[in-house]
Amino acid sequence: AGFRVLFNWDVGLGKCPGSIMALRKYPEELLPALFITKANLRIQTFREFEEWYPELTGRIQLLNNSKEFPLTDIFPICISSYDLLARAEWMDYKLKFKTIILDECQYIKNPGSARCRNVRKLGKKIPHILALSADPIKNHAGEFFPIINLLDEFFAPSIQGFFREWVGTYSVRISEYKTRTRLGGIVRWKLEEWKNRTSSFIFRRDRKEVGLQLPPIQKIHKFIELGEEISEVYKRELSRFLEADDRGDFEGKNSTVDILGYLARLSHITGIAKVDDIVEFTVDFLSATEESKEKVVIFAHHKDVAGLIQNKLTARIKEEELENTSSEVLLLSAEDDKEKQDRTETKFKDNPSSRIMIAGLKSSSEGKNWQFCGNVIIAERSWTSVDEDQVAGRFSRIGASISNVQVTIFNALGTPDEYKHEIVERKSHLIKESKDGIERNFDEMGTVQELLALIRTKGRKRWSL
Repeated sequence: AGFRVLFNWDVGLGKCPGSIMALRKYPEELLPALFITKANLRIQTFREFEEWYPELTGRIQLLNNSKEFPLTDIFPICISSYDLLARAEWMDYKLKFKTIILDECQYIKNPGSARCRNVRKLGKKIPHILALSADPIKNHAGEFFPIINLLDEFFAPSIQGFFREWVGTYSVRISEYKTRTRLGGIVRWKLEEWKNRTSSFIFRRDRKEVGLQLPPIQKIHKFIELGEEISEVYKRELSRFLEADDRGDFEGKNSTVDILGYLARLSHITGIAKVDDIVEFTVDFLSATEESKEKVVIFAHHKDVAGLIQNKLTARIKEEELENTSSEVLLLSAEDDKEKQDRTETKFKDNPSSRIMIAGLKSSSEGKNWQFCGNVIIAERSWTSVDEDQVAGRFSRIGASISNVQVTIFNALGTPDEYKHEIVERKSHLIKESKDGIERNFDEMGTVQELLALIRTKGRKRWSL
């Protein structure tokens, strides 16, 4: 493929080390190289290079600001971020790079974004492109276009032609009498052709191929009832939501944004409502695994939910007087600088008594290697299965020291949790099927509309509104 390929490997299968080893094996053809990643993953990438390409230790340049120029005569590897490209003064100069590596290339899935335009500008100057992503699409198959156009312009010369030839549609029922057409996966009858024609530049690898080397992931759903006091708070907010729907507030051009605003408030209330059950479950886990000193990571979305879990767990651990378990519940915050995050992760890994860490679901779905821990609690659910699957993949990885990964997902009955479970779990296999050339449909905005339809019916009935 002339070193213009997409490493479409599942989470935990070593996309970054794989690309580094390609550079190491073919240095004459591929170096110097520019590695582009998210800003908060640059240090992690630097360490990956030191581990997998030790011959270049001391010869890796970390670009920290827009005025810093790549010194390719001295440093065969330069590491930058997508956001830095927009301000980089060297973008307009003649570059000596032979290769660009696009880590998590789904960040250029929107062809109209400045991020995508900057990467395309680079791609026209540099002969070799190694793109890395477990999930290059999230909302519809049309998001394949930017990266495929960059890798093989003959296959996808125009966005209009790509959508017309490859992207299918499907219908979503948003009320009893109304449906909407959504962009979906690859056109059903062309799935086999899609897989065959892209096999020369999309290198696919799933967990089944290395299943014997990876711990299996087991998902367990727990369903809880809202407490009496929080139920009244939830019911009042739900009533306002349904009143807005009855007034027709969700029929306009920006209806999805309005719906998401209400759903976010309902989900926030739900997250707070689950705290006590999560704390009790975690304390029981710590007690049951006291001898083996197993660790657990709890994922939350809202800061106050994470703070409540942290404070209540700290109090309960002191109350229970658990041996070999520190009462300090670690909090890995996306707002902390990289050094503080590293200290938190190192303490969680190396200190046997540090058995609990709370992290953000979104901020921890990439660039983490937690294969020493086999227990996960998802306190607040995501809108799509992608985020939850990405997080689980941080634990089931090559080199894992655990036998299996148990993911416990808390759902509150009669809330968006329950409806997300009904919709998201039904669709969770779809993204992978689209990548592999097997029939599927999916759309995040369609999920929002389906949530609205379920709340109109099941939610109204359950809460007698």
